[in-house]
Amino acid sequence: NATVWNAYLALSAYGWPRVYRRVLEHTRTMPAAERRRINVSIKQAIRVPGQATQILTESHVGRFLQNYVDNEVVGKNPSLVVAFAKTLLERTTYGKVKKVMDNSKKRAKE
Repeated sequence: NATVWNAYLALSAYGWPRVYRRVLEHTRTMPAAERRRINVSIKQAIRVPGQATQILTESHVGRFLQNYVDNEVVGKNPSLVVAFAKTLLERTTYGKVKKVMDNSKKRAKE
C-alpha cells in the first residue's frame, strides 16, 4: 500500500490531467467500445480514488494495463506513468494470475 500511495503522490505532482492524456493516447488504437470502457474506468479511478480498487478487479482494466506496460514506448509514455501501471497491474487478479503462470513457465524450463 505504501508503494501505491507514493506513486499516487508522484502522479499528483505530475498532474492528473497529464496522466489522463497519456493514457488516452494509448487507447486510440483500441476498438471504440473497449476504448470507451477503459476511458470511463480510468477517469472514474482518478476522480474517486477510493473506487480504484473496485475498478482494478474488472478484467478489461487488467488487460489494458498489461498492454500498456508491454507496449511501453521510450520517451512517449512517461516512466512514472508506466511504473504506476506496473504497480497497479501487480494488484489486479489478471496480473496475479499472469505472475503465477510466468513463474510456472520458468520452473518448467529449469
